[in-house]
Amino acid sequence: MNKIAKKIKPAEGYASVLYVLLRALLPLLVFGIIALGLPPFIAVLLVLLSKWRMFAVKPRYWLPNVRSNLVDIFIGLSVIVFIAGTDLWVTQVVWTLLYTIWLVWLKPRSDSVSVMAQALLAQALTIVAFYRVAPDQTLLASIVVTWLVCYACARHFLNAFEEPMVRTLTHIWAWFGAIIAWILGHWIVQYLFCHK
Repeated sequence: MNKIAKKIKPAEGYASVLYVLLRALLPLLVFGIIALGLPPFIAVLLVLLSKWRMFAVKPRYWLPNVRSNLVDIFIGLSVIVFIAGTDLWVTQVVWTLLYTIWLVWLKPRSDSVSVMAQALLAQALTIVAFYRVAPDQTLLASIVVTWLVCYACARHFLNAFEEPMVRTLTHIWAWFGAIIAWILGHWIVQYLFCHK
């Protein structure tokens, strides 16, 4: 009986291989949905449904679970934007492979360097994807989304260290990102106004 239990443990044995295969299946499904010409909203829904375990606990843990999974959600949504934003099949395949590497190799890692890489990648890709999918958004939307992305990524980044002021530093970085979005938004408005 002990041998059977070891085989179905997610950390090792057949269950571990099945778990990795299921993780690798998500990018293929996202690619398939977009390649077939279905609305990208279906791929977004699939990525969000893949995070169902966040809500498989008591409701008081839902918000902390969502907060700790935001980086992964951001990467998934960003990849959908990049895959749907091009008609080049090769580019779509490259983004699918990168998303597979994220899910199978980088996301499960918990060493400091990997956690920092996760946070930096999530922040960069999410902000680029947001401005790509909504280039004409309002200044308020730009500030709020930038604040949320910076907050979630800074929190993820700082949790890799034994930092006593994680909350304060996270809010400072989110505020800094929001201020930069506000300044750049005003520059764009001024540029458009002056060049008409």
